[in-house]
Amino acid sequence: MKYLSILTILIFCYCKQIEKKPIVKNTISNANPIKILDTIHIIPLGKVEQVVVDNVVKGLTAFYHKTVIVQKVEPLDKRLLSESKKRYSADSILKRFKSQQNTVVITSVDIVTPKKNVTNEWGIFGLGLRPGKVCVISSFRLKKNATAKLLAERLQKVAIHEVGHNLGLYHCAKDPECLMNDAGGTIKQVDNEKFMFCENCKKLIGMK
Repeated sequence: MKYLSILTILIFCYCKQIEKKPIVKNTISNANPIKILDTIHIIPLGKVEQVVVDNVVKGLTAFYHKTVIVQKVEPLDKRLLSESKKRYSADSILKRFKSQQNTVVITSVDIVTPKKNVTNEWGIFGLGLRPGKVCVISSFRLKKNATAKLLAERLQKVAIHEVGHNLGLYHCAKDPECLMNDAGGTIKQVDNEKFMFCENCKKLIGMK
């Protein structure tokens, strides 16, 4: 019997899910109940408004019902810059803050990830390992045409989405209102989503 190991990097405007091991699409290998998500640690990276941090904490706490701890601010490091030296590499940020703790890095700078045929840099809202323990979100692109209330909702939705990838979820195509949908290149999808996972996504991670 032959075994085929496939390493695939999926790139989306909403975020990119980084594979850590081969996995069958729409399933989670050795799926565990939601209790595998422990305390969530927030790391502000660079200058981040307190209201941004507070909104993310509120959203994660309400959705996942886990303790959320805000850690000290970490300075922006030039080594985290992308190849253009104008924006920051989300992939480098994930490597820098790799941890055994559930970690959400929050920044206000523009973050990018590689994408073929798009000048090698693709601006994103967030990026998360799937499965894994770390993700990063940026308020930079979420502020576009946003009121304070709308920005708060966008921040919370993207944070919840990225933690969903950490838990092993792929982008969802079963329910347009599920938070695990791919934004498809615009913020409109994020704004149209509700604060919920569809039944399929909840089942995959053992969420009630």
